Amino acid sequence: MKRLLACTVVVLETASLSSAAAPSIDHLEGLALAPHSLAGQTLAEFSNTLGLDARGRDAWHALAWRDGEVEIQPFRGFREEPGAFDWTRPEADTRVAVPDYAELPLMVFRIRQGNGDRGPAAGGLATGNAPGLAIDERVREGWAHAFDLAGKRWTLRASYAKGPRGRALPGSMRLTVEGDDGKANAVLGRHPGLVFREQSVLWAGDLTRDGRPDFLLRRTLITGEIDYIVSLSSPDGRYAATGVTRDPDAPVNGFSSGIEESELESRRHANSPPPYAVYKLPQAKPAATGSWALSGPMKLKGIAIYTNPLPAQPSKAGLPAPERSQGVAIAPGVKRDLVFTFGGESFRLLAEIVPTWQGPAEGPHYMPQLHFGAYGSGGGPTLTVSLQHKGVKQVLLVTQPVMDDGPMTLTAGDLDGSGRLSLSIDWMPHYNNGMNNTWTRTDEPGRLVRRVSSFQSQGC
Repeated sequence: MKRLLACTVVVLETASLSSAAAPSIDHLEGLALAPHSLAGQTLAEFSNTLGLDARGRDAWHALAWRDGEVEIQPFRGFREEPGAFDWTRPEADTRVAVPDYAELPLMVFRIRQGNGDRGPAAGGLATGNAPGLAIDERVREGWAHAFDLAGKRWTLRASYAKGPRGRALPGSMRLTVEGDDGKANAVLGRHPGLVFREQSVLWAGDLTRDGRPDFLLRRTLITGEIDYIVSLSSPDGRYAATGVTRDPDAPVNGFSSGIEESELESRRHANSPPPYAVYKLPQAKPAATGSWALSGPMKLKGIAIYTNPLPAQPSKAGLPAPERSQGVAIAPGVKRDLVFTFGGESFRLLAEIVPTWQGPAEGPHYMPQLHFGAYGSGGGPTLTVSLQHKGVKQVLLVTQPVMDDGPMTLTAGDLDGSGRLSLSIDWMPHYNNGMNNTWTRTDEPGRLVRRVSSFQSQGC
């Protein structure tokens, strides 16, 4: 690991870049690299909805990160592939659009002007290997890093807001770059509710060809997901950021809606050819989240681990939890300390309220692409749920402390018949939206469990 206070001076040559005018950037938009359902659209129709027609294609860029170097290429677009067949919906169109690469880039993004109504930005980014400096340093309070770009000295600085006992508040890191003229601009701003294990600056260079540095950043959330963020400058010195979130656990994500289920039954009825009778064949119900194995006793089932701190407010029913929580003070500290055993070993689960940055999201920022309810914050403290065993502590879940219904509950034991410990947590972060997340025991060093699934159930 490099020193926290580094002052490395590197001269970056930019003569090889195109002389085209630097683009004006109001904001950046990222594109998920996961397969996208075509759902009845042609590939061309789907592409055009993303602005990948002839007029807008030049605004999209693919960024690759290999061996400390950044490479920019025009986005190639999508190719069509068959998706997995859904036996519960045999009539569904399962075709998907996937990025047309043998090896996926790190991220795909586009430059936008205004609120998007003026279309893609003029100009663009230089393509090919971008001249720059691989920094790869972890950011902490007081961190600074100096380098030279196009004959000017630049200094990156990290600052944090302080919480109780003078400690840096999670989510409060603000990264700025200062030129030799003494003017500082925000590269990445603060964001409420986010808690990170570490944050790093990977690379600095001039992608926008305006003589100002652009940056590639990496953040590891305390729950293990990884953000990669690109922050680009405009000629006026402002920065815009976007990114992509990778989950090394690759959990299964699911969603069900009472409305969708009703519409599906309506379509099946409407598409039945009259005058034949309509028969609804019996369908096996999906397996419950926990199928109790006979190999061992169930230790915990539906145990409340956290209770909504808000009093009943009938007049505000249906409002988002953050709006209902205005003026409600939630004291930090441990709210549930639960010890249980499995396989002769002792585990400890903690539900804690931790202080986080309480201001609004500011400056260039990126909200991680996570399942519904994760890291939600209305500008107050944050709820974390963690598991401890033999000196290892792993944070399972981070969410908002104010919920819309019932207690958050835990089920733990041999839930899948494998003989290994699994955990299942249910909660309702927003009105009419229930969440269920599951984890299972892993032998990876420094970890206790891995994410298996995240399921959102939305009522009618």
